[in-house]
Amino acid sequence: MEQTMDLAAISMEILREDNAALEKKMEEMVVQKEAMLKKQEDLERKSKLLSDHNQLLQKLVQDAQNKEQVPPKVNAAPSKELVQLKKQASTLDKEKAAIKAENDQLRQDKDLLEKDVVNLRHDLERVYRRFKEPKATPLSSVPAADTDMELDRLLDNQSAWEKQQLVVQDLIQQCTSKMQDQHASKRRRLNESLMVQEKMLQDAIQHFQDELHDRQEFDRFEVQVQLEETQAAAAMADSTLQQQAEYSLQKRCDQLASDHQQAHARAEELQEALDAASSNVEKLRLEKDQLAQLLDQRTTDVHELHVQLEQLQERLAAKEQYLVAQKEDTLSVLKHKAEDRQQWEACEAKLQQQIQVLEATVSQIQHATQASENMLVVAAKTARETAEAAHEETLALLQMEIDARDDQL
Repeated sequence: MEQTMDLAAISMEILREDNAALEKKMEEMVVQKEAMLKKQEDLERKSKLLSDHNQLLQKLVQDAQNKEQVPPKVNAAPSKELVQLKKQASTLDKEKAAIKAENDQLRQDKDLLEKDVVNLRHDLERVYRRFKEPKATPLSSVPAADTDMELDRLLDNQSAWEKQQLVVQDLIQQCTSKMQDQHASKRRRLNESLMVQEKMLQDAIQHFQDELHDRQEFDRFEVQVQLEETQAAAAMADSTLQQQAEYSLQKRCDQLASDHQQAHARAEELQEALDAASSNVEKLRLEKDQLAQLLDQRTTDVHELHVQLEQLQERLAAKEQYLVAQKEDTLSVLKHKAEDRQQWEACEAKLQQQIQVLEATVSQIQHATQASENMLVVAAKTARETAEAAHEETLALLQMEIDARDDQL
């Protein structure tokens, strides 16, 4: 009777340890799934922003092509805006394709994690069924009173075990909700910073486009005024009218100088906006580093899971030796233990496979984080180079116009 009780207690302890290990594994898989969902949402949002930006650039390219169909103007410099906009459009298409591929990979990882969670749930249900199924014990050699007492005790243990499982499930749910709240705050903070950075970049691009449009209108008006002034100067024969024309030209040169100063001030404002966007990029890079540290911590947790698995194997070996020493002459116990050992080895192999899948997932997340950071830096650098090129082109055009006025005078 005591040997049967010891065997039941050992089996119950093994089942409890199996249950705890499987529940811990399910918790980790749920956390990994939430991280993958968060990453997928960020990539979808970035893809949408890049798509909007791409549409805007395509519209600008179309406008530039339509403007190039107009007859050339006097002293018109070669159009570099169309080339820059086409380069930006091709770069954004490449980034969009890369983000789409990364999003597809994350979807595949998400499906794989969901399958692993389903498998773990099946394993947990199988352990519950094994624990709840009554053991086949010979009742002919045991008195009826002892058998009733044993059954009552096992029923009490089963009810206590079910209560403990309810408590454990409640704790798991609380931990899951707490982790979701923590990740929600981080997600909100990261989304807000990204939205602010994207808004500043869109404002800078809009400011540059408005400035470029104003400059084109100013050039068109200036050419028209030059033609009118040239015709008026050719028609003037009197010296008084010639002096008035020179005075108007001098006034126009002064106005051009003031416009040049205003354009320089607007360019400085655009440079300050780009510097602010660069600082926001640095903040985002710091947040990426924090995410990388979090991934390293998850890798450390995986190593700890390896160590706990080895400890569990050692404890199982010790318990097997104890059971062999207690039941060397019982063939049924040996057969039952062999079946348990085979089931444990199968469960261990599944856990090893899941650990390998998790390690591969951590590596893929690290590569995806690095790729996202590189794409963000390249986008900021491209926007800054575009603004600087436009500023230099505007200054060159202003200098050419001032030289032309000086030659006319």
